[in-house]
Amino acid sequence: MINPADKLLVLIVDDEEDVVKPVAFRLQMQGFEVLMEPDGELGFQTAVAEKPDLILLDLMMPGIDGITLCATLKSRPDTLHIPIIILTAKTTMGDVERCFAAKADDYIAKPFEWPELYGKINRCLAAAKKTGKRRR
Repeated sequence: MINPADKLLVLIVDDEEDVVKPVAFRLQMQGFEVLMEPDGELGFQTAVAEKPDLILLDLMMPGIDGITLCATLKSRPDTLHIPIIILTAKTTMGDVERCFAAKADDYIAKPFEWPELYGKINRCLAAAKKTGKRRR
């Protein structure tokens, strides 16, 4: 379990406010700092500028889609270490394969249960800490 005293930064890139706001609220209640962006272009800019500890990323967004954003961030030396969890309503095997081909660290389908999402967040953050690839 990640220590909330670490004040880890999570970036949520998703255009669905009904998903973003409750997730952001729960993460803040767990001690995380949260940034939110409604599209891939702003998500890219924020990820590069802020270097969050973790990104929650939707696939279907205006502008840059989640697969392209994930692949772009994972191809850059300054952002490839950031764990990315795809959080999407797209659930076919092809969708999942595209996520992992873009080097996503994990995948979760909407709708989701909070314990499952929180567990995946903790696993990704713990793995990043273990490999020494966390920003803080």
